[in-house]
Amino acid sequence: MFQFMPFFSIVTPLYNKAEFFHQTIASVLNQSFSDWEWIIVDDGSTDGGPRLARGAAEQNPKVALVSQKNTGPCSARNHGIRLARGKWVLFLDADDVLLPSYLEEISNCCQGSNAGIHAGGWAEYDASLQECVCLHRPAGAGEKGSLATLFNSAIAFAPWHPAAAVVRRDLLIEKYLWEESMNRLLTEDTVFWWRLIASFPVKLESFCGVKYRRGTTGCRDQVDDFPKWGEGLMCALKWNLDFLTASRLQPNPMQVKNLVNVLSRFAFEAASAGHDVVSCEAYKLADSILHRAPWKTLKIILWKVACAQRAERFKRMLRKAKNG
Repeated sequence: MFQFMPFFSIVTPLYNKAEFFHQTIASVLNQSFSDWEWIIVDDGSTDGGPRLARGAAEQNPKVALVSQKNTGPCSARNHGIRLARGKWVLFLDADDVLLPSYLEEISNCCQGSNAGIHAGGWAEYDASLQECVCLHRPAGAGEKGSLATLFNSAIAFAPWHPAAAVVRRDLLIEKYLWEESMNRLLTEDTVFWWRLIASFPVKLESFCGVKYRRGTTGCRDQVDDFPKWGEGLMCALKWNLDFLTASRLQPNPMQVKNLVNVLSRFAFEAASAGHDVVSCEAYKLADSILHRAPWKTLKIILWKVACAQRAERFKRMLRKAKNG
């Protein structure tokens, strides 16, 4: 690997993204800030992606390609982390694009910073990267008490796109690596970022530096596959609750509200699409979170009653379906 110690280590898991990877390569090589290394981890691709990566490595000595058997993006990212030498790590997916001044802008924020994470905005595009669908900011950004909002929401959903944030490499010890049991599941970034946010200072930035491409082949935003989405979502939220419990803490009322909101919204959408079994499982998990909460405020009581009623309704539906 490299002999120098760069400011940024960019880590990219690569699996069958040749159709889009040339744009990702160009966006890294054309950065206005040059103090970086790029570690591309080929996760057993069967298309031309590794060939493109080798070409980039031949063109620029700061690019390295390593290969592993297909195990999943979490393992690939962890492989890259263990090879990284930069002070800060950025996770760039192989079908997304960095804006030309992104590394320069975020490096200015990181200089002399006491934060462990810096996170900014990102632009959501269609698969062709021609139409901007929406501009996003990190959870809590621009609000009074933004870091409290971030802390209360990140337990329930990923607060930003992975490439919209950088994290100090020295923080990425085993406890804070990507959870490899989530390799074949969705929402793995919810687990990864929550552990870091719960443990280290975060600084939210105002600029947008990433184009996030949705709907590509093999993309992990498969929200129309309700069983797969539900399995990943519920597994992620259980991991996050377990991490909080291991720190001898319990979720606060706003965290409980956000967890139940996410689960209830998923359960409603799943039921509307005819997936009653996974919908009922989501309601049951929401109900269990509410019932272990110690507060007796009116809001929490109402949440408990509403969630219990919904869960019971779906139990009746399932019993009726089985007996019919």
